[in-house]
Amino acid sequence: MAVLDGVGRITVVRLDALGDLILSVPFFINLRRAFPDAEITAVVRRYASGALIGSPYVDRVLIYPEGGSVFAKASFAAGLRRGRPDLVFSLSPVTESYLVAAAAGGAVSVSYWYSGRPLSGLIVRSLFRRSCMIDVEGMLARGERVPHEVLQTFRLLELVGVEPEEVAAEIFPGESSLRLAEEECGDERFVGLHLSPKWLTCGWSDSDLAGVVSAISGSRPEFRIMLTYGGHDERAIADRLRPLLGGCDPLIKGGMPFSDWAAFVSRCSAFVSTDTGALHCAAALGVPVAAVYEPSTFDHCSAQWAPWMVRSKILRKPDPATAPAEISAAVGELLA
Repeated sequence: MAVLDGVGRITVVRLDALGDLILSVPFFINLRRAFPDAEITAVVRRYASGALIGSPYVDRVLIYPEGGSVFAKASFAAGLRRGRPDLVFSLSPVTESYLVAAAAGGAVSVSYWYSGRPLSGLIVRSLFRRSCMIDVEGMLARGERVPHEVLQTFRLLELVGVEPEEVAAEIFPGESSLRLAEEECGDERFVGLHLSPKWLTCGWSDSDLAGVVSAISGSRPEFRIMLTYGGHDERAIADRLRPLLGGCDPLIKGGMPFSDWAAFVSRCSAFVSTDTGALHCAAALGVPVAAVYEPSTFDHCSAQWAPWMVRSKILRKPDPATAPAEISAAVGELLA
């Protein structure tokens, strides 16, 4: 299939999580290479938008009014249509993304759906000119490895004649953010750990998580621990954890603009996280990562949302009793 001709304006809709948007960056890189003169607009959720700020692969980032009225959403969609895009993609396999992308118009519109969602299949085939089905459920049932999310988005590029190249994701913290992190971190070396409610499942407690932090700190005393967080729930974990850490004095960073937060993460020599957007942020910054996945969804999540093109250790979430030793050992391998 030949690459489409006459494409001057492209709209890409991605209305899911921060990690998914970061894993879309290789898609944007390949899109820019295939259509170097096109104006590329990304439509995203506000909380995830920082991942594309400063990116040379996107010309405009528009914030979808997800909490707005029906009128606000209709007005937003009408604005997309007035932009007269030549090519439109929905990268999120969810109904709202399908509807927004379809409302944008476009001479060629492209999306995909998952095999276990027949209604989505009907919507996609009726609204989009080119589409494909990704058989995630069938692969899992057959014991096959699910394709990585980056490779799933590449299927859409192939539908418009683009042969994608596997490239790393990238994030671009601003110069002022990098200076801020440099001034505060100085010459210290850090191992980062992102705080998330996903740590506190499978019988884990705050004390168990504190044990992991202390074990990492004790095994590599030349590194200071950096604890990061995003929302209110994660900040609450940080507040509860601090008095449980004994002599460990972590640098705690969160509740700040995305660019500043990413700049601090970039100062880490290794980063530990459950399956969160922070994991993919660290990977996009080139920081080696230890990725911890829930046992119940390990086969699926550790394949589709594995760290992309960065040195990594992938772990099935251990029992709390063995977790300090297992996770600190994984960090040691990344730092070796």
